[in-house]
Amino acid sequence: MEKIKEPGNSFEKLGVYKQQKIMQASINEFASKGFTAASTDIIAGRAGVSKGAIFHYFGTKEKLYIFTAEYIVDGYVDYMEKYLEKASDDIFEMFQNMLFAGLDYLLGKNLSIYKLHGLISTRELGEESYKNMHSKIDSRTGQLIENYFKKVKKSSLKINVPEVIRAIMWISDSLDREVIGLMTSKTTIDDIKNMYKKRMPLVAQILRNGIYKYKK
Repeated sequence: MEKIKEPGNSFEKLGVYKQQKIMQASINEFASKGFTAASTDIIAGRAGVSKGAIFHYFGTKEKLYIFTAEYIVDGYVDYMEKYLEKASDDIFEMFQNMLFAGLDYLLGKNLSIYKLHGLISTRELGEESYKNMHSKIDSRTGQLIENYFKKVKKSSLKINVPEVIRAIMWISDSLDREVIGLMTSKTTIDDIKNMYKKRMPLVAQILRNGIYKYKK
């Protein structure tokens, strides 16, 4: 694993193992409780550092949350960029391939990263902090989707690429929120993948008939 270069020199100087321990503890705690109820004491304890060290590295609980969210998105984008050469020229196939490749990364060996990825869309943070966090996240994910669009024939689209990307991000966010809302303590990784698969026919109809000039 590569070392994390942010948020400051003190954190950068930590070894890879310690950095990852702090990130995993943060992911697990924020994913299970959300920002407001999450405890920095628990994060510090699970990471094997003092609570003072957490605040020394990140400054505030809010900054730790934002950094953890951005850390997940950065990892997701880096992972998804490996699939760019295999991107389809069909919008639905591209979306579906991106979705399930992304799920493989987000679900991993447990549900914590997936849950926190969904919580990034919640409004527990203040308005300014929420906007600042999403300015970076939306920029990275938007650029990723734009790179996937390089194989799509622009002349075949009813609307321009930025609007198509916006529509895809809306659909993706809506799917995430719906699935997360249906999860229980007994939900498995396979259950989550099946929830998305059941929704694919409708997504195909929306994307192919709503975006292309002609019916696919």
